[in-house]
Amino acid sequence: MAQQLDPRARILQGALRLAARRGWANLSIEDVAVEARLPLARVRRICPSKHSLLVALIDEIDRVALAPQPDGEQSQSTRDRLFELLMRRFDAIVPMKAGIAAIAHGVSADPFAAAALLPRFMRAMSSTLEAAGGGAAGPIGAAALGLAYLSTFRLWLSDDSPDMARTMAGLDRRLRALERLAEPCARASEGRGAAAG
Repeated sequence: MAQQLDPRARILQGALRLAARRGWANLSIEDVAVEARLPLARVRRICPSKHSLLVALIDEIDRVALAPQPDGEQSQSTRDRLFELLMRRFDAIVPMKAGIAAIAHGVSADPFAAAALLPRFMRAMSSTLEAAGGGAAGPIGAAALGLAYLSTFRLWLSDDSPDMARTMAGLDRRLRALERLAEPCARASEGRGAAAG
C-alpha cells in the first residue's frame, strides 16, 4: 500500500510512524528515508530538514481542511464556518494521532523549533479566517484564533470519545468567547468609519 502513495505522502506517514514509536527528538531524516523506503537523496529534496517535515505536515492539513466545500455552507455565520474549518483540521489528524501527539510534545520542549514553526502556523490561521469569510485576517485576529485552536488541540490530545464530543464542545466555547471579544472591536471600527465619512 505504501508503495502506491506519492513520495511526499510516504515521507509524512513514515515520519509520523517514527515519531509515535521513538519521539520527535529521536527522529532523523535518514530514519524517515528508511521508514518510507525511499532513497535518502530523494527524501532530502522533498524535506531536507525536520522543520521542513513540520511545514509539509501543516501544508497537508491545510489542503484537507481548506478544500472547497458545497456552496450551502456559505450561508453559515463566520463563527460556524470557523468551527467547521477547525474541526476539519482535527478530523484530518485523527488517523495520525499518536504521531501528532509525539511531535507536539517534542516541539513544545524545543522553543527554537516552536518559534521557527510559528510563521507557518500563523499563515494557516490567517487562511482559515479568510476561508470562513472573516476577510483579510490581521496578525491579532490570526493570533487569537491560533490561541483558541492550540487550546482546543491540547483538549483533543486527551479526548478519547469516538465522536470528539469534548473537542467540539471546547472549540465551540472558545469560538463563542472570541466572538464576544470581537463584537466591541467591530462596533468601534464601524463608529470610526462613520465618523470619518
